[in-house]
Amino acid sequence: MILLRWLYSLLGYLLLPLVVLFLLVPRKGRQGYGWRIRELFGFPRFTPDPSCRGVVWFHTVSVGETAAATPLIREFHRRHPELQVVITTTTATGAARARQAGDFVSHLFAPLDYPHAIAVFLSRIRPCALVIMETELWPNWLAACSRRQVPVILMNARMSERSCRRYGKLGPVFPYLIADHLSLVLCQNQEDAGRFRSLGVRGIQVTGSVKCDIVPPEEQRLRGGALRRILGPGPVWIAASTHEGEDELMLSVQEKVLASHPGAVLLLAPRHPERFAAVTALARRRFAGSVLLSELDPLLPGAAGDQAVDQIADHDREQSGDLVGGSAQEQVPVPEDRSGNAPAKVLEELPANGSGNLTGNDPVNDQENGQGTQIKGRSPVVVCDAMGRMFELFAAADLAVMGGSFADIGGHNPLEPAALGRPVIMGPHYRNFREFTQKMSKEGGLLLAGDQEELAGALVRLLGDQEERRRMGAAALGVVTAGQGATERTLEQIDLLLRSRSGGSG
Repeated sequence: MILLRWLYSLLGYLLLPLVVLFLLVPRKGRQGYGWRIRELFGFPRFTPDPSCRGVVWFHTVSVGETAAATPLIREFHRRHPELQVVITTTTATGAARARQAGDFVSHLFAPLDYPHAIAVFLSRIRPCALVIMETELWPNWLAACSRRQVPVILMNARMSERSCRRYGKLGPVFPYLIADHLSLVLCQNQEDAGRFRSLGVRGIQVTGSVKCDIVPPEEQRLRGGALRRILGPGPVWIAASTHEGEDELMLSVQEKVLASHPGAVLLLAPRHPERFAAVTALARRRFAGSVLLSELDPLLPGAAGDQAVDQIADHDREQSGDLVGGSAQEQVPVPEDRSGNAPAKVLEELPANGSGNLTGNDPVNDQENGQGTQIKGRSPVVVCDAMGRMFELFAAADLAVMGGSFADIGGHNPLEPAALGRPVIMGPHYRNFREFTQKMSKEGGLLLAGDQEELAGALVRLLGDQEERRRMGAAALGVVTAGQGATERTLEQIDLLLRSRSGGSG
């Protein structure tokens, strides 16, 4: 068995030159790590706080998991101010979201799964526990924690049937590499718990999904209402967290929606900021009147919202002068009015009647040109070129279509729009949220669309039926409400384990 881990690590080292090349070679529109690439190899700039009794390491992977874990981490800190909190992620967007958790958080990029990297990392931060969100399990991480007697907690744990079958084929290898090193596994439901047990995992509790405890920020609710007024009286739908290939599909669907609802607006929100520029160009080819969300910010009250990508770049400039990544504004220049107010492009598109919205319902003014569909006085597509504002966008929309479910990604979190009482549409690929997708569908809060035609038909019908949308939104919110309480149950189990291990420094 020891040979297996040795072979796994050897393969990793043989691939190391390719890994380094992948990390260092610039790619258009994609954020790099800058000087922080050293953290991936176990060398973080981190100094333990001498006033704290220990360090608890939370690993939350990317932006979605980090957002879901943030309320729990904040409550953990409130209960345990004597413990220093470190959050690691693997993505830059996750890094920015982690920074929003609070000043008490130290963010680091997660070390790669090389024995030397995780050994140095653990020596630097000396955690008294590692809490992993959902499914991120790395053999060398787990083995190194076991050697140092650092308990490993898997929270909000899920295991798909397909993954269970795949791990089951490993036989006794899975317990050796993974299961034997897990101290506590807090599952979302009994089905997940049963799959973990079948693989030989011990220490299992069912605590529910912390994603049901999500509380939409009031500030974003209010800004969403203001954005909705700017967009005008027509129906508004959002395609949230889209992946490559889905943007084209959503824009094609919008053309069909406009045929029945001429005032409709699509909020197109790509999942990854490195795709903002490409999606903007695509939208403007299809709809010449498309605008960026950042172009509308001067028309909204208050600050422009959480510009997550800019936060990363600003942080890294302060540290070393390296540019980690440019914002979407740098990639897609926006002409500004000399007065310093709204961008000139937006002001030109505002209706002449001074109504203060960017939409109109007059199909007579629809026209075609060589650059795509131009809808006079109306912006039929708003490309959302900012991170950390999803609740604002859901609040502005009448219903939500979740990305990652029409591409074979597994779907993104339908509980977020549901928490605002918005009806939801998912595509055929929803394995990441199978339980809640099926619950919401059964309760009437979510529709499943198998393809582009079904999606267009559902949107045309729902955008024209306010009462049905209200009924669906209430049903979706009911599913979220019924699942709440997981954060408290999860914290209770973490507290019990930490108390049982009290006195250990990791």
